[in-house]
Order: sequence, then C-alpha cells, then structure tokens
Amino acid sequence: MQRNLIQSSNPRSRLNWVLAALAIVISVQIAFLSYRYLEDLLSDFTDEMVEGRGADLRKASELDYQLKSLLAELIQHELSVWDGGQGDLAEQQTIQKMGSSKSLTQKFYRFWEHVERLSGYEHFVIRELPQYANVHLDLATELDAIEAEILSLAGTAGFTYDPAFYARVFKQLTPYQDILHEIALTASKAQAQSIASYDRTLLFSLRVAFCVATLLLVGIVALALYWHYRLRINRQTAETYAGLIGVMEFMDPTMAIDTDGTVIFWNSAMEDLTQIRASDMIGKSNYEYALPFYGQRRKILIDLVLEWDEQMQGEYLFVERLETGALAAASFNPFVQGGLHLASSAQLLKNSRGQVIGAVESVKDVTQEKASEGRLEEAQGQSQIALSLAEQRLATLREKESEISSLENLLSLKSLDFIRQGISVFDRNLILLSANKAFVDLLELPESFGEPGTTLAEMFRFNARRGEYGEGDIEAQVNERLALAKKFEPHEFERTRKDGTIIHVSGRPVDEGVGGFITVFTDVTQERAHEQHQEQEIQGLEDILGLEAMDHLGVGVAVYDDELRLIHANKFHQTMYDFPDELTVRGTSAASLGRFLTKAGARGDRIIEKFSAKTEQKSDLSLADGRVIEIRSSPLKSGVVLIHTDVTKERKEAERLRDYDAVTGLPTLESTMAIVEKVVPTLIASGRQAVGMRIQIDRFGMANEIFGQTVGDRLLKQVGQRLRGVVDVNTVIGRAGGNEFLLIDDADDANTKANSIVKVLKEAMKPPFHFNSEDGQSQKISFTLSGGIVLFPENGTDIQDLV
Repeated sequence: MQRNLIQSSNPRSRLNWVLAALAIVISVQIAFLSYRYLEDLLSDFTDEMVEGRGADLRKASELDYQLKSLLAELIQHELSVWDGGQGDLAEQQTIQKMGSSKSLTQKFYRFWEHVERLSGYEHFVIRELPQYANVHLDLATELDAIEAEILSLAGTAGFTYDPAFYARVFKQLTPYQDILHEIALTASKAQAQSIASYDRTLLFSLRVAFCVATLLLVGIVALALYWHYRLRINRQTAETYAGLIGVMEFMDPTMAIDTDGTVIFWNSAMEDLTQIRASDMIGKSNYEYALPFYGQRRKILIDLVLEWDEQMQGEYLFVERLETGALAAASFNPFVQGGLHLASSAQLLKNSRGQVIGAVESVKDVTQEKASEGRLEEAQGQSQIALSLAEQRLATLREKESEISSLENLLSLKSLDFIRQGISVFDRNLILLSANKAFVDLLELPESFGEPGTTLAEMFRFNARRGEYGEGDIEAQVNERLALAKKFEPHEFERTRKDGTIIHVSGRPVDEGVGGFITVFTDVTQERAHEQHQEQEIQGLEDILGLEAMDHLGVGVAVYDDELRLIHANKFHQTMYDFPDELTVRGTSAASLGRFLTKAGARGDRIIEKFSAKTEQKSDLSLADGRVIEIRSSPLKSGVVLIHTDVTKERKEAERLRDYDAVTGLPTLESTMAIVEKVVPTLIASGRQAVGMRIQIDRFGMANEIFGQTVGDRLLKQVGQRLRGVVDVNTVIGRAGGNEFLLIDDADDANTKANSIVKVLKEAMKPPFHFNSEDGQSQKISFTLSGGIVLFPENGTDIQDLV
C-alpha cells in the first residue's frame, strides 16, 4: 500500500507541472490584455483632456488677437481724425474718418461679443491663473464704460480730435492685453503638458503591466514549488510510514516526527503510556508531543537528535551521545501516570537515499529500577558511609541556602515542588508570598496554608493549638514567635515535633523587593539518628581491632586520645593527604600532622588547631593541589574523632553560584566589581580610559505581572544573552540585580566608546524576544533599555562611587 502511494505521486507530479505551465500562459495573456485595455482607456482620457486644453488655447488666442486688433484700429482712427487739410483734401479726410469710425465700432463690438460668449474658459483661468479669476468681468465692465464714447465717434460727423480720449481708452485696455497674452501662453503650456502627461502615463502603464505579469509569474512559480514541496513531504511521509509501521508497532513506547516537528508515528505502547490516542496526536506539531511528559511545549530528546541544544541538556538527569549518533537520556516525568522515571533513546530517521526525514524516540519505564536503587541507598544509609554522605548533603544544602539573594528568584518556588526541603517566602508584613508543596507536607499544615496570602500568625496559632510549642497560653506563644520573626534576623535551629520528627529550620532576610524572609525546612530526623548511632559506636573505639572496619569508608577517619595522640586512622585518611607511613603510626600527635600539611602548602586558619579540636566543630582546609577538605570533629568519652571529607566539587559549585547569577548566567554584581577592581590599577598605569553603564530594562515589571515570574526569568536570560553576544569579548557585563545590568569596558576614548556601545545596544534590542506563555502559546515582546553612563577617569576614579 505504501509503495503504491509513492508510485502514484509521479502522474500527479506531471499533471501539476502541466497545470503550472498552462497557468503561466494564461497569466501572460491576461497581462497583455490588461495592458491593451489600460492603453485604450488612457488614450481616450488623454484625447479628451488634450481636446479640452486645445479649446482653452483657441479661446485664449482668439481673445488676445481681438484685443490687439481693437487697439490697432483705435490707433488708426486717431490718425484719421486729425484735421490737417482744406478743400478737396478736407472732404477726403472726412470720408476717411467716417470709414475708420465704422471699422472701429465693428471691432469694438466684435471684441465685446467674444468676451461675453466665453463658456468654460473662465474655469481654466481660475485653475491655472487664479490671480486673474475676474479678468473677464473687469474687462466687460471697462468695455461698458467706454461704449458711449466709441458710439459718439462713429455717429458724429464733425467729431473733433481729442487726444485725451484716446489716451484714456488706451490706458483702460492696454493692461488687459498683457494679461490675455499671458493667459494664452499658459493655455499653450497646459496643452503641451497634457501631451507629455499622456506619454508618462503610457510608460507607467507599461511598467504596471510588466510588474503584474512578473508578480503573476512569481506567484505561479512559488505555487508550483510549494506543490513540489508538499509532494516531497507526502512521499517522505509515505516512506517513513512504510519503514515504521511494521517495525515499531510492537516496540517500547515509540513516536516519530518529521523534520518540521510534525508527529508521524505514535504506537500503541505510547498510547497506553500517555493515555493519548494516535489519531489525536499524529499530525500535531509545535512540541505538542512534549505535553504528556512535561506539561509544557518544549524540546525533548527527539528534537535534540535533529538539532542539538546545549541549554536543554540540563533538563535531563544525563544525556549521552552513542557511537551511532543516537542519544540516550534519563529523566523524571511528573505528568506521566503520576510521575515516572523514563529512560529515553532517540535517533535520526533516514530514507533509502540516506536523507534525514525525521527522528524517532523510544522510552522505557525504569521507575521500579529507581525504586530499587532508592531502597539500596536507604539500607546503606544505616552505615557510617551514609552518615558522611548525609552530612555532606546537609552542608551543601546550607551553602545553597546562603546563595539565595533575590526575592525575584524566590517567587518561583512552585517550580521546586519536586525537592524534599520545604521552602517558604514571607514579605515584610509576614504574609506568605510563595511556598512549595514540601513545606505544607513536612509541617503537616492544611493545604490552604500553602496559598499566598496566609499570615504567619495563622500558622503559629495552628501549631500552638495542636501542641507543637508545648503547654502554655496560645496567644502568648504566637506573640512571642511573631516578635522574633519581626526582627528579620538570620536564624538557624532545629525543632523536634511531638511525633519525634526533627526539623532543621534555616531562615534569612530578603532586602530586595518587598522585603521579608525566606525559610528552608529540612527533615533531618534520619541524619540525627545516624549521628547518634555513630557517636555511640565511636565511644566504644577503645578496642583497637574494631577500628579496622573503617578502612572501607570513602572518607578519612582518625581517632585521637585525650592527649590528641593518634589511636587509629583508616587508609583513606593517609591517601587523602599523602601522609608518610611514620605519621600514621599510633602515638603521632595531631600537631605533627598539621605541621606536615602546612609545609606541604595547605591553606587555612589555624591548621594545627584544626587537627587538635576537641570540641564539636567543622572547618575547611585547602590543599596545595586545589582540593578542599572538610574536617569535622566529634568528641568521644576519652578522645576525639576527626572525619575528613573531600568537598572540592561542592565548594566549587557553591563558589560558582556565588559568582554567577542563577537566572542569566552572568556574573553577579559583587563578582563584576571584583573583576573591575583588579583591572583599575592597570588602566591607571597605562593611562587608558573606561566607560561604565548601569542598564535597566524598561517595562520589564509589566512583563512579569502579565506572563508570570517563570516567563520573566526566561526573558531576563534572553536579554542577558543578547547583551553578552553584541559587546566585545573583553567587555565586563554582569547582572546588578532585578532588571538591571552593569557593563564596563576600557577604551582609548571613553566618549567615543560610550556612543558606540549605545548604538550597538539599541540595534540589539530592536528584534522582539520570543517565548511560550504558561498556556503554551507562542508570544513575542519587545523591550527598550535606559540607564546611566559614567566615564573613567573623567567622572572620578573611585569605582564604588562611580557604580
């Protein structure tokens, strides 16, 4: 069936190309006919316009000619009426005068007739020469004023020559001669422009027709290419199904997507695992297939095998690339059947020609195996190794608690529901802002107490009523604890509940934002039981043979008597510090071991005292090779035991967390300042300048309010990555807290460098930032930056003051 599907696509492909060629021919014909129609339409319009302009020109020219003729006749009449003879000559002059008067009268009325019968001509004058809009009315008025005198010339035989009359008539009519001549010239220009406009319009129509034809051809070619693309996709899909259906239907839960991220396969085992039918999933895209596993649209392993994304690697417990190019990973999936541990593998899907057409991922439920591992660890937890590991985990927890520095990051505690520690955040009014699920479960509080808005007083009163604080007045117990909480001081203690559960409570104030404090609650009942058991066993270490059992531990253990002389040390203790054999024999003083390490380059306060502590304490020792050893002392009835644990990885991680912001991955303000303070002496010595900027993201708080803290953190990370990506590699850029960043760069000219950086940052912020909202919808938002600029050393040399 799949083979037939592939083969049947060839005739359809040929038909599509034939249709495309036919469409091109039709589009060319349509473009040609459109051009001819447009040409005819423009020709008719232009002829009509040219004819109108010609009529205006004829009227203007005729009127100009008639006025010139009238003035010439008036001059001729003035010459003929001059009385300069007698006898026959006088009679001849009289006849000549009568003829000239008659001709003058005829031309006068002919001109007046032309003025009065103008139709449409005045519209042309108003449009082209608005300053002469009333010239015809004025001219008619002037003609009416001199009509009687013109008639008197023609009707009076003995008319006497009066030079003032002619001068007056000339003065009245001569100005109109220039005006009418100007109107005639304008009409001539208008006609020429009409002809030129026709030529331009015709050329424009040719261009329009060419553009239309080009667009049609481009559209048809694009449509043909799209048909071809869809045909190829269909063929690939058919090939994919042909290779998948028969093989993967009986595998572990398996799915497949094409290169566009569209689900093309979802077997029955996957249906059983996710409770989603194949018919409801096949054909979906936009990371729809991630929702059953993670409750959000995001990249999963099947996407990483198509396109690797370093950031997504942290979403898995581990990701390993096999020699075949496939990926293997493990993750916890809280949305699958109440929470399952799944092992996943993904590889590319290729057709017979070796082309990548998609990817396939199979998952396997390993929850039972994980549970077995957990039970094994619980059993091992009864031994001394578990005690040491528990102490390390507790130390790491406390270090991580001390790294929390911003309330903006704390309000996303709902994302920490999967950890065992209870976490709560109260504002300065002692009202709950956020708490994870473990907080409610660990303290056995009503679920409603985990909702924002619950007061600390309500929680204290609830505990007092059920006897958590012992006997006494309930309100007095509540007020006493509220008074302590309102001090907003760091606090750390352990409280034993009525049922014997021991809760370690560690709290610290939050100075930023709305203030308040964060508190971490840890169930240390098992750890304290192990410690007590360990202490009881160590108290019986007088029997030297019993200490040999400590050699299998992964920590160094050394037991000293009351005089701080070595009783016994396990092998790991010697290997850890590379002690010579003579320092590991019984009777060696703890001070001798401390002096050896001091000479070997170990660093730490009072190293010898660390090896001689007889009270319960712990401290770190830094070795010359970079390792960090935690030394914990536990007093015995007649001596002391020192437990040495390699905590190098934990301390480096804690240091990294202190130096780099958890949200953006950029250096913190303190780390940035430390870097700058190291560079300042070099700048001063070399005479170079520097520019510093405190940058703020405008309207970022609105984005947090609308889309939530989680989306806000992702946007903040994108902004930090974009800023880091556009500045020079040597530019120092860090997060200053909240929605602010700190940027510092050296330069030959600080002013020029500052202007250059501002331009780069403005351009960098023009593209919008894309993200998925909490409901999975794709969104985008744009931000602008603002802030202040300081120049070094122009504005000062004290870095703290400048920042």
